[in-house]
Amino acid sequence: MKHDNSFAVDVMPSVEIRMREMLGHGTAASHACRHLDAGGNRVRARLALDTARILGLPEATNIAVAAASELLHNASLVHDDLQDGDTTRRGQPALWARFGAASALCAGDLLLSAAYAALVSAATSRTGRAVAVMHEAVAATIAGQVDDLSATSDLSFERAIDIAGAKSGPLIALPVRLCLILAEIEDDRHVMRAATLLASGYQIADDLSDLEGDRLAGTTNIVATSINAGHSVSSARARAAAYARAQLAASRDAARTVPRRAGLPLAALADRVETGLAGMRVMEADHAT
Repeated sequence: MKHDNSFAVDVMPSVEIRMREMLGHGTAASHACRHLDAGGNRVRARLALDTARILGLPEATNIAVAAASELLHNASLVHDDLQDGDTTRRGQPALWARFGAASALCAGDLLLSAAYAALVSAATSRTGRAVAVMHEAVAATIAGQVDDLSATSDLSFERAIDIAGAKSGPLIALPVRLCLILAEIEDDRHVMRAATLLASGYQIADDLSDLEGDRLAGTTNIVATSINAGHSVSSARARAAAYARAQLAASRDAARTVPRRAGLPLAALADRVETGLAGMRVMEADHAT
C-alpha cells in the first residue's frame, strides 16, 4: 500500500524525528529504533497527516497524531511477532529473534508508552479526550489479539474475517478519530466501521498472497479456512477475493459519510488495497496460461 501524497512526503521526516525523540535513550530505545529503521509504509502516520490536512489542523498537531499512531502500530507489531513466534519482520530478524523475548517485550512497551507521549505533545484542550480514545483503541486491539491467539484450526471463514477486523481495525481508525477529536468533531461513528471493513479486506488480500506459505507453516489464513471446509483452492481464492472486494466497497461507502470529508484518506486506502487485489488476479491468470 504505497502512498505518494506530496504533503505527507514533506512532513514525514518530522514525524520520524518525533517518534525517535519520544523513545529517548538506552538499550530498549535502541532496539525500538532498530525496529523503526527496518522500514514500513507508515500507513497510519500518512492517514493522520492526510486527515489533519483536510481538517486544517496545525502542523504541530498533525505531527503529534501521526507519530502517536505509528508508534502504537509498531508496538503492536513487536508484540505480535513475539506472540506468534514470527522470526522476521520487513525482511529482517524480528526484535525477539535478534535480542530475545524479554528485550523485545521492553522495546514494545516503550513504543506503546512513547505513543502517548507523542500525542500529548500536541497540548490542546482536547488532548484528554484524545488520550481516552487512544486507550479505547489499544483495549479493542488487545481483545482482537486475544481472540486471534485463541483461534482453533476449525475456525470458520466468517469468524476469521471478524477477528481480522477486530484486531486491526481500531488502529487503522485511530489516526482519523484523533484528528476529528482535535478538530472538535465528535461524530466518528462511521470511521470505525470503515476501518474494520478495510482491515478485513486487507487481511483477505494479504492471506491470498501468502496462502501457500501459510499452509506450509500451519499458520492462520482466512483463505485456508475455506479450503479446510471443503472448497477447492481455486474456489476458495475466488470466494475470498469476492468477499474482499465487497468489504472494501462497503468501507469506501462508510468512509465517505465521515464529516467534513475526513474519511477520504480511508477511502483512498481501500482503493489501493483493491488495486492490489486486481493485480493478484492478473498474476494468477498469467500463471494459469
